[in-house]
Amino acid sequence: SKPQEFIFNDCKLQTYTGHSSPIRDMYVAENEHYFLSASRDKTVKLWLLKNHGNGTAQLGCTHTYDKHKKAVFSVQGIESKRLVSSCDGIVHVWDPIVATTLSVYDSSAGETVTCMHTLPSPSTCIGVASTDGLLRLYDVRQKKVAQCWKLSTQPNAGTVRCMCVSSRWIAAGFSNGLVSVVDIRCGILRKPPRVYDTEVTQLQTVPDRGFISLSADSCIRLWTEDGNVSQLLKPQNDFIHSVIYCNRQLLWGTTNNKINIHNPDKMSIYSTHRVTFKG
Repeated sequence: SKPQEFIFNDCKLQTYTGHSSPIRDMYVAENEHYFLSASRDKTVKLWLLKNHGNGTAQLGCTHTYDKHKKAVFSVQGIESKRLVSSCDGIVHVWDPIVATTLSVYDSSAGETVTCMHTLPSPSTCIGVASTDGLLRLYDVRQKKVAQCWKLSTQPNAGTVRCMCVSSRWIAAGFSNGLVSVVDIRCGILRKPPRVYDTEVTQLQTVPDRGFISLSADSCIRLWTEDGNVSQLLKPQNDFIHSVIYCNRQLLWGTTNNKINIHNPDKMSIYSTHRVTFKG
């Protein structure tokens, strides 16, 4: 079947206001009823996804979680429990309806959480990477660590900057350009070849295919589940700051406020549809 096309014609631009500092991360609920935003202002806000007015209205948030003590750099939904996890170096698990804390996970003494990602439903675990180079599975139901693995055997691997997950594996991207894949069913660490000379800034799961990586030099690669690079995309004139895989299509945003859309099966051809938002 063909990928579902995104159509932006006649879509009203919705503006949401409330944060006092830059937004570091966002998460859209699976039911698409709401989304969450994590900010340097130490808060996470919940916003309803709805069309309002003619596109000039400014909408406020529904709830604010303000229990963090530092800038929040990650937010994820725990869909199996209808909860939220957010991180400022310490992971908070909370109820999005009433914005109350249910549990807090701090890494081992002296270590800071650098990245986290919830596992797909029905799992109740969060993948948590810290400055000691370990990946821990934190079970929010039992409120304790269920598993722990070393993410790299290299002494100079750097810090884990990003992760993506499936029900079978977790991939991690490092500050020195390394990518590692852990099979969470048996704990085997796969060590793909190092293909980046710069920081890996984002990873995105591609269901039944593998995952996509983005580096600081705007290089996108498509990986298989066993850690082999299958395709490469390197735009000539655009700096890419964000990628996402949705509806079997690859979307990436650039610093000139454009969203580029194309089929990852044709990455070598580099055929894109460009949309410019104004407002």
